Amino acid sequence: MGSQSIRVRFAASLALALTVALLLSSCDAWTQARGTIRDPSGKPIPDALITIEVGSDSRKFRSSEDGRYVSSVSQPPWKTAISLTVSKPGYTPYEQKLKGPGIYKDLDVVLKAISKDSNPSQDANTPQGIARALFPDAPEKAQTVSCFRALKPDLSMYAVVQKCGTPDEELGSGVYIFMWHLADGSTVSIGTPYMEKIGDIRWTDASGQTSSLLGTAKHP
Repeated sequence: MGSQSIRVRFAASLALALTVALLLSSCDAWTQARGTIRDPSGKPIPDALITIEVGSDSRKFRSSEDGRYVSSVSQPPWKTAISLTVSKPGYTPYEQKLKGPGIYKDLDVVLKAISKDSNPSQDANTPQGIARALFPDAPEKAQTVSCFRALKPDLSMYAVVQKCGTPDEELGSGVYIFMWHLADGSTVSIGTPYMEKIGDIRWTDASGQTSSLLGTAKHP
């Protein structure tokens, strides 16, 4: 009698677990990305095609007249790799890998024009020009590492630039890598896959030694 009761309880528990699993698999979550699309000079790019894709499902959107876009896609409620691509005729396509579900704010994109001849690129197409285009109203660059030692990992890139000034270069490809050249010959670089939260902060001193600045004490 006892063993039969155990079997009944086990069957009921199994049925409940299967029901929960089915409910979870049928409840979709969402990933959303939004920001502004510009050219290297900072001019908004309208009517760019934004494609956000997860698995076999993909959605297409267009940027508005001021270059802004909002894109979203439904997905299972667990972490999933998502691909975001931005394209427009005459420009080099941009691709960014995301992890969903989640909301990516201020995921700004710079599309570089495809050169039609062999003339040297204008300054706006250089790493220096791209950095200035992303932060046109930023203050002057900090000259010492002390400003960067005070940064926290939850800051956005815009907050970093307001505190420590315009970066000298943007060296990323798919992932942003911003570089500051300091007065003593050292450099600071910050890598981030999207603009709303910084990644690691690397300081390379004048001798070439590199270290992480996040979590270190402030020094003059």
